[in-house]
Amino acid sequence: MAKTAIPMPDQDKDFDFTNERQMAHLDVAAYFYKSGTICARCLRDRIIPAWPIRRPGGATTENILDEYAKTLGFDRDRPAFSSYKFPHRMTYSELMDSDRCYVCRRKF
Repeated sequence: MAKTAIPMPDQDKDFDFTNERQMAHLDVAAYFYKSGTICARCLRDRIIPAWPIRRPGGATTENILDEYAKTLGFDRDRPAFSSYKFPHRMTYSELMDSDRCYVCRRKF
């Protein structure tokens, strides 16, 4: 399998949502953050840059979230944390047909 680099925010004009999911090895369709559903691109471009963490080049959204969860000291696989503090993963089965990203309004 050929390695594909995930574009950094300044190169995200053609963000590849399919590649993002494949690179994460999860069937993550979106994230629930604060009080709404947000796509991986908007989470990377608008939310993660405000966090006090280093963003390694080529890292997927999931990799970045895993690293930040470790620095906060909690396990993302046991979602006993508030979505106001950290985004929860959402799979396609958890989404409704009408769900859209609350930032860019992209339909999932």
